[in-house]
Amino acid sequence: WNTVAGATSYNLYWGLSTGVTKANGTKVTGVTSPYNHSSLINSITYYYIVTAVGDFGESSDSNEVNATPYATPPQNPSVIINGGAASTTSSNVTLSLSATDNVGVRAYYIVENTTGIIPSDPQASDLGWVATISTPNYSEDISYNIKSEIDSATTLYIYVWFKDAIGNVSNVVNDNILLDGY
Repeated sequence: WNTVAGATSYNLYWGLSTGVTKANGTKVTGVTSPYNHSSLINSITYYYIVTAVGDFGESSDSNEVNATPYATPPQNPSVIINGGAASTTSSNVTLSLSATDNVGVRAYYIVENTTGIIPSDPQASDLGWVATISTPNYSEDISYNIKSEIDSATTLYIYVWFKDAIGNVSNVVNDNILLDGY
């Protein structure tokens, strides 16, 4: 909002339906611009007005505005098997995992197969998520033991999803490696 001459502070009033006024809105005193309204629920529309406060008292209501928060799932997901090697003779590989998220990457989920068919996306509440230290820029090399019974000269596909601190799940990413002499 624009500053008001003579204002010493501002009050914000908000609600969950249009028509917010000083009389019916939830009041937040002494706010500054820009104001970050935290602990909101995604996909819910919030309505706001602002008033100026000074020696003149409290001003009339500003025009109402609204906002609807949407949290994005983790972005830039990546998995690389053994540094991008074409093949391996070991049943243990190194997975280089990374993703970014504005509220923090908190876990990853791994599925392997030999078909190359992308599995169904996991739900945030599914068992099998591996917790990480929540960070906006997650990057880690992990040791991974191949679980499938695989014949030699078979391509193994690894699929990875990332989950953020509020339960949003990323798009799947994958890499593959030829198991040679395994």
